[in-house]
Amino acid sequence: MIVHVVNVKKNILSAMSGVTAVMMLQKDKAQIIAGRNIYIVSDLLRIEKSDGDILNLIVDTVTFRFKMQRIEQF
Repeated sequence: MIVHVVNVKKNILSAMSGVTAVMMLQKDKAQIIAGRNIYIVSDLLRIEKSDGDILNLIVDTVTFRFKMQRIEQF
């Protein structure tokens, strides 16, 4: 799956391919899993399905944050 993080005017701020899951954590946060990486997107306004296999995560660009963590294997 392909995920775009976009602003309200549909300008792409970030694009990711190889996404296996998108989960809502809270009202305004989403977790994206791509490979061994976990991405947290804050200040999420809404999620829209675009053409084909693309999800658009609409964010507030003034306060939005994008954070990455690695999945550690035990």
